[in-house]
Amino acid sequence: YGCDLCGKAFSASSNLTAHRKIHTQERRYECAACGKVFGDYLSRRRHMSIHLVKKRVECRQCGKAFRNQSTLKTHMRSHTGEKPYECDHCGKAFSIGSNLNVHRRIHTGEKPYECLACGKAFSDHSSLRSHVKTHRGEKLFASSVWKRLQ
Repeated sequence: YGCDLCGKAFSASSNLTAHRKIHTQERRYECAACGKVFGDYLSRRRHMSIHLVKKRVECRQCGKAFRNQSTLKTHMRSHTGEKPYECDHCGKAFSIGSNLNVHRRIHTGEKPYECLACGKAFSDHSSLRSHVKTHRGEKLFASSVWKRLQ
């Protein structure tokens, strides 16, 4: 279901109906912190949580702020070039451990992310998400299936 005013797509007509309200003055819920507008109170409330977390540590090199020291430490590798996670198969190194885990699947052939629509499997979640978009126009997509694929 697509919004004829902005082109945004939805898996259910009820979501489109709620969305349309942001284009009219009817029931607009605006975030006081950033000005983003929502079609319903619950969506705005969910969004507001991003403004509640106080950022406590700051990178001295670029000024970017982080929630904790661990996240800052990972970020610092972007400045230092440190890559402490090394693949034992090919020697490729990574600054983030989860990136090494995804990389290892190249060697193992593991593809744990499967498309619910066609069964095609992928080694990482972002590839699955990109693939799922190719199914958007298919009528076989019930809204419950589409939501699980997001």
